[in-house]
Amino acid sequence: MATQSPFPFLDDLLSKLAGGLRPPAWMLEEIQRRLLVLVNHVLMQEPEAQARLVRQAGGTVEARWRMFEMRLRITPAGLLDLAPADAQPDLTLSLSEVSPWQFAQAALGGQRPPVHIAGDVQLAADINW
Repeated sequence: MATQSPFPFLDDLLSKLAGGLRPPAWMLEEIQRRLLVLVNHVLMQEPEAQARLVRQAGGTVEARWRMFEMRLRITPAGLLDLAPADAQPDLTLSLSEVSPWQFAQAALGGQRPPVHIAGDVQLAADINW
């Protein structure tokens, strides 16, 4: 049974704000770059994960949540880099959970959030690994 947010008005307020407000482009890029450093740091601790991504070098993955999206290109070293905005994704991962409260609860509980996957099945399997 899903736990409801103790502050449903915050979810409603965030939804309304998200429709009208958008962070500046420089801020989004900076957040993406910092997130990328974190993800690549984790990947470098897992040689098998890097080896799987090396096979997918040049592939593009698009991750989406609410109004945010991030396109990543897999490098020949098995790491990730920001892809150009006009790059066509080989795989699209969309987080289905729209409530930040429920998303945080699931993450803290060690659960994976619901994700809609579209595109290259082998790339999705390698990323899931």
